[in-house]
Amino acid sequence: AYNMLDGFFVYKDSKNADSFYDELKDVAADIADKLRRTEALPSVKILIGAFPFSGNEEIDEGFQKALFAEKFNAASRLTDDVVVYNQEMMERNQAQRDLALELDGALEREEFELYYQPKYRLKDKTFYGAEALIRWHHPNRGLLPPSLFIPFAEASGNITSIDYYVFEHLCRSIADWKKNKVPVLTISVNLSRKTIYNPGLLDFFKRTLVKYDVDPRLIEVELTESIAAKDSIYISDMIMKLRKIGFM
Repeated sequence: AYNMLDGFFVYKDSKNADSFYDELKDVAADIADKLRRTEALPSVKILIGAFPFSGNEEIDEGFQKALFAEKFNAASRLTDDVVVYNQEMMERNQAQRDLALELDGALEREEFELYYQPKYRLKDKTFYGAEALIRWHHPNRGLLPPSLFIPFAEASGNITSIDYYVFEHLCRSIADWKKNKVPVLTISVNLSRKTIYNPGLLDFFKRTLVKYDVDPRLIEVELTESIAAKDSIYISDMIMKLRKIGFM
């Protein structure tokens, strides 16, 4: 849930919209940096919506469209995002709301299943681990690959719930393998950009590891290069905290 606490409008007479959007991003990044440095309100998010006036719109109409763009996909956006209003947003917003409800139900009914793709080392011809991959057993559409639902999960804000689902079910699998004396190799999991910034992530990891009595050294948390490049200081700190928990 997101509470819109404070907001303001900025208007600039400019012939270069992209340049103006870059200025807005710089302002948002500067505010976010100051919040991180003071450790105050760490979950604050700066959302920016924009509407380029063409001269045919009423001022109030333009501001309302910019406000709609500000709130569009708010659950999945980060501080540096600038969303520009376009005519397709209304229809897309309704479609995403519908799919978000469907994803919520699928998570509750545990319609998602993990598949483990093995990692094979050619040098010594041995399996040295696996990667946890999610699939959706949709009641009407059959087995769906992540490419058909992850983008919608990111847009609707469900992606963190899916990441948590994957991690918990991986821990459940490891516990079952140990109970049945099945050899366990290191399993890697990917985290979305939004999940990395979730303030409750580390506590969730700790609780889940304790709940299933899983050695964190059996799990490898993977962060994409694009995430690391976006905020190297934050990600470096997160990597240190993950290693303190015991992750590979």
